[in-house]
Parts: sequence; structure tokens; C-alpha cells
Amino acid sequence: MAPEIIEDFYRDERLNPDKPDFENYRVYEFSADLNKNQQADSIILYQLKGFENDPGDFHQIEIKLDNGEKWIKTNFEGWVCFDKNYRVPDLIKEQNQLKTDLLLLTDFGETKIIGLFSWMYASQLGLLTVIEFSTGKPRIMINKKFDLINLDSTRIDVENFDGQRHIELINNRIVIKK
Repeated sequence: MAPEIIEDFYRDERLNPDKPDFENYRVYEFSADLNKNQQADSIILYQLKGFENDPGDFHQIEIKLDNGEKWIKTNFEGWVCFDKNYRVPDLIKEQNQLKTDLLLLTDFGETKIIGLFSWMYASQLGLLTVIEFSTGKPRIMINKKFDLINLDSTRIDVENFDGQRHIELINNRIVIKK
């Protein structure tokens, strides 16, 4: 894990996604070949019951690969449609392979990435979550409060109060350059 670009999702005793009394409901589902094996995989977005008045258009993502494997992450701060609160540059939005503003799906080198964007509060940056599939399975590539500056097929440029970073994926390894 790279702590300068990946932080754990917030949780405490009350906000723990493994807590059995948390219920959710499906709000959106998308189909795409995420691990580039010519088979459809699913991206399912959930809203947590009781969080409808909290910021965020959805709070949980589940990725189901064609082999039945499931991967679930919960963000209690909520992810939002881009440009609703978290601004995404037009050149990045144009790369989206899905007709939605809830998430960004695009090619990144030999793999796919999913971008998710969190609510911004006052002068604080929103959480940027990027999931990549270079190992054939979902893996967090970025999960930190960053401004997304640029994205092309080989590099992601982000910025926060500590400065800019250039993030690449080389031989399934996340490489960070300042």
C-alpha cells in the first residue's frame, strides 16, 4: 500500500461496513468487461439505508467479476456524481466509457480503471477513489483527498495541499512521482 495516495476508508465503531445491521439498496448497475477477458462484469452501486439525507449519491460499490468473485468497498462520506460537487475536467469526462456521471470507466494502459468522486466540504478536497484491474482483480490505486488534474492512458495527475503527484502503473506496480 502507498500511504501517500491510499488511505483507508473512514470507519469507527458505529460506522463499520461489516456491522450486520447496515442495510443497503441498489441504486445503479453497469455492465462492462473490467478484467479484459471478453466477459461481462458488473459494477453495482448501493445507497445505505438511513444515509439518504447524508452527502453522497451512493455509499457502496460492489464489483462482481464474471467468475463470481465479489469485491465491496463502503465510503460513509459518500461518492457523488462528478461535477455535482467534485469538478472533473472535460477532457477526462470525455474518456468515460459509460453513459453516466456517477463513475468514470476508462482504459489505462493495458487495464481498466474506475474513478469515484466524493463530496467536497468548504475548502477541503473531495476523496478521489481509483480502482484498477491490472492483476485481473479489483485493487485500490488511489484513495485520498485529491484534485484530479489530468488523466491519459498512461498517467494520472493529482494535486492536494502537499503538491502534485504523477501516478503510473508499470508492470502491475503503482509508481508515484512528485
